Amino acid sequence: MSRIRQSPEGRTFKVDAGTILAADLPINGTILAVGLLRGLISFPVAKYLADHARLSSTEEDFLVETLRDNEEEDALEICSRQIDAERIDYSTDPAGRFWVWLVSSTIWSQRHGFSNPLELMEEVYSFFGYPVSLSALIRYMPPPPGEASGVAALVARWGRYVADERMCLERVLSQGSCP
Repeated sequence: MSRIRQSPEGRTFKVDAGTILAADLPINGTILAVGLLRGLISFPVAKYLADHARLSSTEEDFLVETLRDNEEEDALEICSRQIDAERIDYSTDPAGRFWVWLVSSTIWSQRHGFSNPLELMEEVYSFFGYPVSLSALIRYMPPPPGEASGVAALVARWGRYVADERMCLERVLSQGSCP
């Protein structure tokens, strides 16, 4: 089960291999590298997923091979030279969208176990650099035009986002496009 932990610096979001495998979405080396570099997954999880996950391409992926064939320090160095995980657009880049969706959907599925899941989503919004894809799920942001305001409407939008974004990611990661 994925963990969301409080640390002195704030919350950390850690995702385990089981959560990623259960999502049953194709992944690639960029997704694994972004998760590793942002601290969302550990190196052992990244290495395990490089061998066991449903990869988005049958072609060998340089970053997947990097994770499979290198020790942690070398793999982190290579990944950080290839990807600037802090500068990814988490609203449009498929790897960024994957992590925003995965963390958001994990909190969604566990929302009854948190004292304030909407506050937690505000932290996710901040953690990923305020992606537009989450703005309709944030209490202090206006609702989309024509949509109701209030907590019940926001929670309904969150549920739709989790379902719709998962379907879109399936198409993006396996076929390269989503309307």
